[in-house]
Amino acid sequence: MLENIALGILIFIFVTLFYGMVAIHDIPYKIAKKRNHPQQDALQVAGWISLLTLHILWPFLWIWATSYRQNRSWGGAENAESVTSKETNLQLINLQNLINLQHRVETIETVLSIKSSEKVKAVAETNIASEDNINFKVDQDVEDFDKQTSQLFEEIDKLNLEQQQGDK
Repeated sequence: MLENIALGILIFIFVTLFYGMVAIHDIPYKIAKKRNHPQQDALQVAGWISLLTLHILWPFLWIWATSYRQNRSWGGAENAESVTSKETNLQLINLQNLINLQHRVETIETVLSIKSSEKVKAVAETNIASEDNINFKVDQDVEDFDKQTSQLFEEIDKLNLEQQQGDK
């Protein structure tokens, strides 16, 4: 009777050890599955092979399974998808800001055009009565413009001469 109990305990220990070995070799696969590893199936197969090769591959499988995270990709660096999504979000924000600015500029231009058209109407109404006055004012403005441009050209010529003398 004691021999049967000892045999039962021995069988229980061997079954528990076998199940424990299988469960331990399945840990890298479970980690890979939890982290959504792209090579989960390869890790599972390599775990079974490691069981048959006396656990030589098991530490490497552990490292292989833990070196990947979906949000960081391999080795802790940010993956291209998250960088791309950040850049896309930044571009969308910039585009939205650009649209808002365009809308604001259009609003300002509309307001300014309304105000300038009102001013033009007011000036036109005051000057319509004296057409000669308008012609005189335009002629005077043209003469002033001609004087200013001729002065600018003279200053440009002086600067060019000074520069040429400085280069020599």
